[in-house]
Amino acid sequence: MRRLIEFAVVLSTVALVPRALGDDSAKAPAEMQPKPAPALVDAFQGMTGNWACKGKFQAMDGSGKLLDSKSSMVLKSALDGFAYSGDYRVEKNAMLPGGMKGQMYWTYDSANKKLVEFYADSFGSLGHGTSEGLKGDTVVWEEEGVMMGKANKSRTTLKRVSATQITLTFEMQTDGKWATMGTDTCNK
Repeated sequence: MRRLIEFAVVLSTVALVPRALGDDSAKAPAEMQPKPAPALVDAFQGMTGNWACKGKFQAMDGSGKLLDSKSSMVLKSALDGFAYSGDYRVEKNAMLPGGMKGQMYWTYDSANKKLVEFYADSFGSLGHGTSEGLKGDTVVWEEEGVMMGKANKSRTTLKRVSATQITLTFEMQTDGKWATMGTDTCNK
């Protein structure tokens, strides 16, 4: 008990004496709290909330046929603004008779100065990606993942049309060439 009291006295002395002497380097705990990276804040500014999406996607049979899609997504701030999380659901359709759901997570890698993402879905697909952040009204994600048991490279481009509308373009790389797999228009 005596050691605990001595420790408390030493700790309070170390914390309080510099402030009493006017030492500006001794900041209150709230002032020492780190802040989320501006690149993360900028990229997700106004993005949290509920989104309803409609789009067209390539049929998975290679026919080139475009199929209608409806989905919803909910984006939230996480970890005191140091990350964002998202849940999405794709309604049942001709391509996905059981529908699909997935989760996403985004944060900022301060060592590499890039936004990072992680995602997984109810079909067993998963992946990760990076972005340089918001450029004008667009965020481009370069991704690597696994879909239907095969490694792939993909790219997701998010464009802000207005405060309540975004477009998403999904591309996949095959034999070194990029092909658009689908597009979504989402409204808040």
